[in-house]
Amino acid sequence: MTAVREQVLAAVASRLAAIPGYNFKRNPVHEFASTDVPALVMLDGGQAEPTMVTGAVQYTLTLTVEVFVAGE
Repeated sequence: MTAVREQVLAAVASRLAAIPGYNFKRNPVHEFASTDVPALVMLDGGQAEPTMVTGAVQYTLTLTVEVFVAGE
């Protein structure tokens, strides 16, 4: 069974990849070529320790979305 963290990251990645007109990459290891832009890049972040909020456990997951476009 896939961890909830990965399920959330995969769902966000799926939606970003579906945006027309952009190349999508998740956690790329190589630099972009000029032919790769416009591009959306998703970088997986960390996960904070769970905290109690109003009687429920709150989990915090961070990620970064970067947008690359060609300059003039």
